[in-house]
Amino acid sequence: MKLAATTLVVHPVTQTPTPLLAGSEVPEWAEGMVGDHLLDHVDGSYETLGYAELAALVKERGLAAESQKKIDLLAALREADASA
Repeated sequence: MKLAATTLVVHPVTQTPTPLLAGSEVPEWAEGMVGDHLLDHVDGSYETLGYAELAALVKERGLAAESQKKIDLLAALREADASA
């Protein structure tokens, strides 16, 4: 799993804040700590997400969808991915 955004998690062994950078793979130890909204869904797996998750991704990425319908949220995400 790759990150779509940078985040900070606490390492379970060292208890130190550990940055996970956008574009990097999520370490196995951190998989349960990273929310789905931070994962890169460029592989087309947007269809597996529910409406609330799609809306959160659109909002988080600062995108503008034509409407709040699922099909328009998907279109906004795909358009942003294509232009990235």
